[in-house]
Amino acid sequence: MQLSDLLEAARADAPPARYDVDHVVRAGRRLRRRRRTAWVAGVALAVAAVIGVPQWLHGPDRRSAPVVQPGPVVPSLVPFDYTFTGYRAGRFTVTDPLSLSLGWMFAKITDDGSKKPGCAVMCHLSIGLPGAPLPAGITGERITAEPINGRPAYFLADKGGIRYLIWDYADGAYAHVQAPVPLAMTKAEMRQIAEGFRPGAARAAHLGFRMTYVPADYRLTNVTTPAGSPSARFEVAEVAEARMTAPTRVPPESLRTSHATLLISVIPFHKTDGSGPTTPECTTPKIDGPSCRMFVGDGRTMVNVMTTDATTLPVAELRRTLEGITVLDQDQPGTWPRVNDAIPAAAQLTVNR
Repeated sequence: MQLSDLLEAARADAPPARYDVDHVVRAGRRLRRRRRTAWVAGVALAVAAVIGVPQWLHGPDRRSAPVVQPGPVVPSLVPFDYTFTGYRAGRFTVTDPLSLSLGWMFAKITDDGSKKPGCAVMCHLSIGLPGAPLPAGITGERITAEPINGRPAYFLADKGGIRYLIWDYADGAYAHVQAPVPLAMTKAEMRQIAEGFRPGAARAAHLGFRMTYVPADYRLTNVTTPAGSPSARFEVAEVAEARMTAPTRVPPESLRTSHATLLISVIPFHKTDGSGPTTPECTTPKIDGPSCRMFVGDGRTMVNVMTTDATTLPVAELRRTLEGITVLDQDQPGTWPRVNDAIPAAAQLTVNR
């Protein structure tokens, strides 16, 4: 320590002038010691106070958080959703969609019965999902038509006349009105139906029965949802996946012909004596594939399970499938489950497989 420092410290508490320099130096040293002692004591008290502070006053814990490894990706089921609702177009009514496949939605077109034979079984509106090409069976002579809502359109005709009006309702998405002209409607009326179509928000399709069992390796590819006659179609996974990924959405013929299709149908009977089987009854016809059926409820509703090939899907599998079906109240479609909830998840395709 420098003498000048001691003198400066002593000046703040200077002794009487009667003391000599030695006294001044000793006084300064005592003052410095007292101040240092007081400072150390203050620090000790502060540390003690911090240690004694309750833990809830502490700042956030800055220790490294444990690393959480991401879990496996849960595949999403391919949704069975409708994307339009029915509407009126002149004397015609387009119903709500009735059937849904991996590529297309279908609705009936009915009329008021005036003048023409009508559209009893011949008129349909089909809406393709984005990316789905026109079905292979829709062929004929192309006849140019005026755009529909500003998008390209054309008629297709065969030997019997015009059968289809086809147009692009969105980028990469086709729609078509199917009706014999002029038997059921005119070309102008086909255009009227097409111009009235508007896509809407997706809403889940619902099914009038539940299933607890589907044979292994079969996947849902089509449902029909109207009350009274719901149905579901299953194909082997390889064929079903080709319907999602093949450029034409059509599996190779070798796949389609070498594997069976499984079809579930609920069929209403307005008149029955109630004598139908109430437990599975299975048959194996020589021409068609085997099937199993039984009547449920009041005996007026039959559930039928059939396949196109007994070698790849034996009768025992059909019987087990039928026993796992519960038919719901066909008069209460508002209580039906979504298609994706009515069918076992293992029997459905996934988006991110």
